[in-house]
Amino acid sequence: MLALAYKAFKEPEIERALRDIVAFLAENAKRDDEGGAYWNDNGLPISDGGAVLFLARFLEIFDDADAKKLAVDAGEHILRSGREVGAGLSFDKPEPPAGDFGSNLETGTAGVAFVLEHVYCLTGDKKYLEAAEKAVTYLKTLLVPQEKGHLLPVRIEHDGTYFKGNADVHSPLGDNDPDHGELPGDYTEPICYLGQCCGPFGTGRLYYSLAQDTGNDSYLDLIKDSIDGYESLGAPEHKSAGLWGVYYCCGHASQLQFFIGLYERYHDQRWLDLDWLQCIRQSDGGRLTWDWRPAMAGPKHPRHYEESFKRQIVQLYENGKPSREIRAEYDIARSTPRRWVQGIRDSGSTRATDNRTPGRNEPVGPGRRNRQLEMEVDVSERVAPVFARK
Repeated sequence: MLALAYKAFKEPEIERALRDIVAFLAENAKRDDEGGAYWNDNGLPISDGGAVLFLARFLEIFDDADAKKLAVDAGEHILRSGREVGAGLSFDKPEPPAGDFGSNLETGTAGVAFVLEHVYCLTGDKKYLEAAEKAVTYLKTLLVPQEKGHLLPVRIEHDGTYFKGNADVHSPLGDNDPDHGELPGDYTEPICYLGQCCGPFGTGRLYYSLAQDTGNDSYLDLIKDSIDGYESLGAPEHKSAGLWGVYYCCGHASQLQFFIGLYERYHDQRWLDLDWLQCIRQSDGGRLTWDWRPAMAGPKHPRHYEESFKRQIVQLYENGKPSREIRAEYDIARSTPRRWVQGIRDSGSTRATDNRTPGRNEPVGPGRRNRQLEMEVDVSERVAPVFARK
């Protein structure tokens, strides 16, 4: 934030603060046997990786050879912490005491890859870019199929299974938060967060950056695939174990920013079509708040609908009734009618399993992940390209 503030205002006091932070990082850096720099010996953006991201932003403004060397030395130390997993590269670091770890931007491989991509931009050294791309290969093996699209699980247990637990999700503001409500109890499917820190809007920043670096639109297809998964969980209208607030970290604020950024870059109307305004209302206290739709019945499906009901909705749509009116009358998520209509057109069925390849219907587990790595399965090949580079 200080770097952004300096770029906007050029205040000398802000520059002094930035340089003081760089000096603090330099004075407190530890060194490994090969000269790599580290502080907490953890490459995640919430730890040492965050220091590298700060230095990268600093170097966008100031030409400072010492700061650049510190960033590169830290990048070297982080790069050496990766481990080969099949054709991919993992930077998942178990968190004590349970030994579980995340996969997304804040607490997993996606975040470390994002850091290494920034080191590539600093140096032009392709070993950092290659490491980030291999990290994405690994991340693809963790994907959890949704009714449409895929999502990364919020957490992977020490035995390789995905966290299911229960929906004991609490707002950071506690009982005083009017936007937070009750969620269903136990879940039987892996929980996938839908925010920026541990969800597709953080990992999507990695995909976006790699698309810009490489010119490979398959990374943009991964963004589309993850947003398909996001909509499959009823977002943005429905609350779930992966979406329960409107905050920047875990909720709608960062999502809206991400969609606007995608539209500004690619002018794809899809990124403006999510019906955000229908869920905003004025609270009794006079402030704007989020008018949640009924809570989801589980993390993977907003609600159970009978096949006859789905076909009724499709028929209404095919007869020309506007989708907005259908959604309002039957209280269903924005993406739901579109998925059912597309399913009927593609396979004659609205059932998600009838519209997936056999491999996508296979339960996700360690064995499947290993086979995916060995075969170097690329999810993007199963997603129709919708992004055109300018």
